[in-house]
Parts: sequence; C-alpha cells; structure tokens
Amino acid sequence: MTTPRKMTLKRMAGGTGMSRLSGPLTVFKDWFLRQLAERRDRQDCRTIERQHGRVPDSLRRRAGEYAREVLGHRKHARGLITFTAIHKSFREGWIPLSYYREHIRPAMYRAGELNRYRHFLRRLLPAAHVPDIAYVFRGRFYNLDFERLAPDDAGEVLFGQRDTVIFKRNCSARGRGVCKVTRDDFGAAHPTRLPDGVFQEIVSPHEAFADLLPDRGPTIRILTVRGPGGAVTHRGSYLRLARQSAQVVEATSQVGIAIETSTGRLQATGYSGSKCEAVAAHPDTGCRFEGIVIPKFAETVNDMVNHHRSFPFSDVIGWDVCIDRDGRPQVLEWNILKAGIEFVQATIGPVFHGLGWEDYWKQKLPPGHN
Repeated sequence: MTTPRKMTLKRMAGGTGMSRLSGPLTVFKDWFLRQLAERRDRQDCRTIERQHGRVPDSLRRRAGEYAREVLGHRKHARGLITFTAIHKSFREGWIPLSYYREHIRPAMYRAGELNRYRHFLRRLLPAAHVPDIAYVFRGRFYNLDFERLAPDDAGEVLFGQRDTVIFKRNCSARGRGVCKVTRDDFGAAHPTRLPDGVFQEIVSPHEAFADLLPDRGPTIRILTVRGPGGAVTHRGSYLRLARQSAQVVEATSQVGIAIETSTGRLQATGYSGSKCEAVAAHPDTGCRFEGIVIPKFAETVNDMVNHHRSFPFSDVIGWDVCIDRDGRPQVLEWNILKAGIEFVQATIGPVFHGLGWEDYWKQKLPPGHN
C-alpha cells in the first residue's frame, strides 16, 4: 500500500489541479465530480455496512419506498441505508447527501464563487474571531487590510511572533490543501508560485481538550440553517479530532463525536476514519469521550447563529470553530457549499426535519407530472 505524501507548502507551490480549469472544461469537471460523488456514495454505503452490519431487508425496502415516495427517486435510498446502518434504525426526515446535492444546495446557495476564496471571511464577518494573519493572491502577499507585502515583510508578519503557522489553499477541502508552515518552509517555497490562500495562527485550544490530543487542537463543526421564514437555527454539532499521523484534521482519518445540543456534552461513542469505526476513546491517546463537556458551547452556538444572520447568501453553513484557551470561539473557516450534513444525521437523527426540504424535488418536475 502506498503511503500518501505529506502536504507541504513547496508541493502546493508547484501544483495545478482541477480548480484551475476554466471555460468548456468546467462542463467536464462538473460531470466528473458528480460521477465521483456518486461513486463515493456507493463505496461509503458498502464500507459502513461492512463495519456496522448489513441493514435488514425490511429496512432496506422501507428506505427504498421512502426515497421513491418522499424524495422523488429510489437512488436516494443508498444514503438512507447508510444512516440506518449507523443509527441501527430507520427514521423519517433524513436528507441523504445525494438529495441535498441535487435539490437543496442549488436552492440554498446564492454566493456564486465566494466559497472558493478564503480571503473574505474576516471582512464579511467583522464580529467574528478569525485567526487570519496574511493572504496570498496571484503570487502576491497581503496583510489583513489587503495592503501588499514584500516577501521579506510577509515572512516577518508570519513568523515574527511565532514559529509555525497554518496555510490553507483556496478550494481546499476535507483537510487536503492545508499544511503547517515554518519559516524554513516559507523560505523554500517560491512566493510567486504559491496558490491563492490564507495563512492562519495555530489556535491554542481550551484546557478542556488537553487530554484528547495535546498538540493538535480539535475543531467543532456547527451547522446553522436559515428556515423558510428567515429564522436562523442551530441544527447539530460534532467535535472533529485529528490523528497523530496527520498535521491537521483530515476527513479520511478524523475522529468525529456528536455533541448533545442541550448540554454540550460529547456522546459516549465516536466514529473514526472513512469506515466510521465506532470508538469510545481517541485511538492514539486513549482519552474517553464520555463525560467531556464542550466549554462555552451554548455561547459559541449562539455566536454562529448571529454570524449567519448577517450573511443572507447561503441558507446552510457549516462552521469550523476552535475554542481557544481564553474560551473564545475562533472561526477557522465556514463551509457554505459543502456544509457536512451527513455526520449529525447519522449520529443524532433527522435534524433537518420540519424545513420542508423533502418537497424541493417537486419544484423541478415538468408541468402535468403526477
């Protein structure tokens, strides 16, 4: 088995990638990404069932009927079966990722290509604590006020008061395109070839997380939704933990633990890696999840709801937040195109029930369709 190469700033400086495609090639890119997503859905369903046991035929039939009658097509049954395998029961109101991609996201997102750029979060949400330090755009460095910096000045801004920072490339996702950078790394990377992105401070996490993984701060994914009447509500949250083998939290290896909304307490069982292996403790440190309470959880959720109210261009936002050592919620990023709706549904339940999302597919039907 081939071990993936460690992501570094120098490697990103020499990369290209599909995100740079434009013109007619974007049609192929969109088609390719849809096929890739459907393939991943199939693989995820098989993997989850191997890990958690095959869903009984009676529940598979119920998922198929619900997908066809309520969600408009039987192809969405696969996501329902995945949720059922983890949750050990079928519940009405679940929104599979395939349905969300096809019907909900196009209706809920009105921000164009804003999701591609990490430069604007701090400007768009001035009331939020965002740990940005500097930006790269078209091979040039900029400070927090978007004033241009010479490469040597950028190095001083980044490393004058710290040894290591985080770099996030635009369009990065699932932990890819994110790496830790030292002054030596920065000097070895040709500045004019760096991809567009943001440098961020490494947040020192609250002491409540010290036993989970001391040298890698956890992030909390908080999902907020603007409903049909315009009110913004919190719909679910979970803690995301890195592994010792990863620089940052990566989707393929992370440990996720759902958070009880009313108490801020972690569920006793978390799920590790792409196989969603059930674990009661962090695989590397052995720290058990049961009994851990997220500090300032209610206040943090309320802050994210307020931030969402000030941004009307996406009705669904997944916030990645780290509670720092002073108890402040540091907004590391927002996910306004790929909010991450799957985990909270599989572990908590149908948290998006009551929003009317089940009827969105009917808006695309041709006239006269029954």
